[in-house]
Amino acid sequence: MDSTANFTVAVSGQSITAKTKTEAYANTLSGKTVQLVFGTLMKKGTGSATLAAHGHYDAARTNISFKNTGSVGYKTYDGEGQVTGEQKVSTNEVETVMPLPVWPAPQKRVSDADETSVLKNTVTSRLESWSYSVSAAVPAGWTYDSITVSDTLESCLAFSGTQKVLVNGADATANFTITTAGQSITAQTKTAAYANTLSGKTVQLVFGVAVKDGVDNATLAEHGH
Repeated sequence: MDSTANFTVAVSGQSITAKTKTEAYANTLSGKTVQLVFGTLMKKGTGSATLAAHGHYDAARTNISFKNTGSVGYKTYDGEGQVTGEQKVSTNEVETVMPLPVWPAPQKRVSDADETSVLKNTVTSRLESWSYSVSAAVPAGWTYDSITVSDTLESCLAFSGTQKVLVNGADATANFTITTAGQSITAQTKTAAYANTLSGKTVQLVFGVAVKDGVDNATLAEHGH
């Protein structure tokens, strides 16, 4: 039976307390069971570093677990209203296990002037450029501090032409920082707020490449191309 009206429920920081409003009502609880029910969730913005520091990961880092105990406090009185005892007793521990998201394997495709998003393409000459795309399906139901998509080219290739990011097929480049360093390219969300909007969506990094100037046929053969 809902008896909330007879209790003062207060939240302070990470603690919640339900206390009987009157001694008269507390006396009616003799022989009865009192139950405090409250909802919880993982705080938005709680990152993996915080979870690790607080010991919430299991050994394999495949699950997050949250353990909790409550307590019940009471006072006893003698016939003259004097306190004869005060006690606080802890409950058993409960545990909530949350499986970590499983990221599908990222997908890479190649496109050129007459072929789009294929696993293998053919260009007419070494002077023709092409583009790669790296796609990641972001698991739904989670918050994210940052999303990063990256790739590294073989030494005979160079970045050439377009560099953009698509989200569910729409251009979202303005929300990412795209950087190249040597043979590597990285696209990273600019803000955690935007990263959180990507839950359940597909992020695709698209960039153009070409054979490096000065790379001769002997070098291509040596590298097994």
